[in-house]
Amino acid sequence: MDETRLVMTILQFARSGHATDVMVEQAIALVDRQINVAKSGGDDAMLKPALDLKSGLEQALVDGVKSLRQLRGPGDEARLVEDPLARARMSLGHQVRRQRRCAGGIIDIFDITADELIECKLRGTSAALGEAAGQLKRYGRSFPGSSLTIAVLSVEPEADWLAEILRREGIAIIEVGG
Repeated sequence: MDETRLVMTILQFARSGHATDVMVEQAIALVDRQINVAKSGGDDAMLKPALDLKSGLEQALVDGVKSLRQLRGPGDEARLVEDPLARARMSLGHQVRRQRRCAGGIIDIFDITADELIECKLRGTSAALGEAAGQLKRYGRSFPGSSLTIAVLSVEPEADWLAEILRREGIAIIEVGG
């Protein structure tokens, strides 16, 4: 059952352009295993959902996982947080890389000059800050010693407590909108 949830999550990511071809291919391999188990056990109730999942994953590959992200265009997070911050850093003479892949995922902004990893979120809710902190911790394993920063439009009042804890833990927070 955990495998099914994982595959469904990968399918959601693939449909939104946030999964790689390799991730989708590995998910298809997991589903193939479920299909074989269902067939050998004569479990039609398990077979149909597995076949539907496989079909969705295969369609994501046909559509081109990478192209889905480009067709969608930049979202509000990129337009309102990531773009302005990257431009501001570059105007200061910083060398930045955007959407930099590493073992832990895809870093929104890697400021090479400042040796800083920046994860952007549109909203500064406690959920968004917590998600960003987890992402930065994963990325930081690939870049030991780099500064970790979360960029948001603004930290929402309900998340002030978490923002303070993150700052004490060494994660900077930039509010680009106010």
